[in-house]
Amino acid sequence: MPVARIILEEAVVSDFRGVLLHILSNGGGLQYIKLRKALTKLPPPAMTNIAARHIPTALMAPSNPILHLLMIPPIALVYAFFYVVNSLCGHPPIFTGLRATFNSADALPSLTDPADVSSTPGLYVYSDHDKITLAPNVTVHSSEAESKEFDIAVQKFANTGHRYWGAVRRLWQRALAKSTGSSLSSTL
Repeated sequence: MPVARIILEEAVVSDFRGVLLHILSNGGGLQYIKLRKALTKLPPPAMTNIAARHIPTALMAPSNPILHLLMIPPIALVYAFFYVVNSLCGHPPIFTGLRATFNSADALPSLTDPADVSSTPGLYVYSDHDKITLAPNVTVHSSEAESKEFDIAVQKFANTGHRYWGAVRRLWQRALAKSTGSSLSSTL
């Protein structure tokens, strides 16, 4: 995985201050799992989880009611196919694994200290108007993280979609303070 190699090369630079993982939806979550497996020597100071989907609500994607109804059967068949193949290969269900990975004490094995769950700050960003990732699902997941004493922040937008860059900037400030004792650099 090229990004893992680049991160490891940059980690040896003396002014290296970590990695901000910005995980967006299912694709980002699955890539995070790959990166988690690939990296072995670098602790990321922060992780942002932006609306990682959950399959029943992922089927709500098309807003046109007719298109929505027409898309459910093929999407369900594709999901069922991948579920069966994944199960036959002995792997846990994809979304179960994704959810468990996000709330793992060891964000990236051998990079983060599983004994210090607060060493990698996290941010949950969601909206009660999101039709793909339902607010109650994010609330349950973030509550699980809080109960494990992870250093998390929650940004919920009540009447709008995701305008989250302010929350991401605050997360990065917390992460930099933990990793170097300094404040946010002027380049962010």
